[in-house]
This record gives sequence, C-alpha cells and structure tokens, in this order.
Amino acid sequence: MARGQVVAIDEKIKKAQDNVVKTKEKYDAAVAELQELMAKKKAMQSEELMKLFTNSGRSYEEVVEFLKSGMTEDQLTKMTQKKRGRKPKN
Repeated sequence: MARGQVVAIDEKIKKAQDNVVKTKEKYDAAVAELQELMAKKKAMQSEELMKLFTNSGRSYEEVVEFLKSGMTEDQLTKMTQKKRGRKPKN
C-alpha cells in the first residue's frame, strides 16, 4: 500500500469517527428531549386524573375497587348506590 493511500484511509477513519461522535451527541440530545417530554406528559395525565377523581364524588375506595375490578361505570354506580342504601336505577 502506498503512503498516500494510508494517509487517505487514516483521514477517512478520522472523519468517520468524528461523524459517529457528532451523531451520538445528537442521539443523546434527542433521547433526553424525548424523556423530558414523556415525563411532562405523565405529569399532565396525573394532574388530570387527580382533578377527575376530586370532582367525581367517589371515595378513594370506590375508585380503587373500580380500577381493580374492570367493571363498567354503570356497574360501579349500582354497587355504590347499594352500599349507600339507595335503590339502584335500572
């Protein structure tokens, strides 16, 4: 291999390495931005869920039971009315 070819290859290797470093920095920045946006979305969803819970008129126990059971809202309403001593509406 001629000396000129070795130098050309070394330069190409250096450029490729620099490109990898720059690309990784962009990737890391994009991942950080994605994680930040996902965290913000989760916080917004948590806040919305708390507002809905607060305004629902349901007790903590009723909400937990509903979420664990997989029952429909109508089933929850009937169960709640029974527990509160009211006749369920049909």
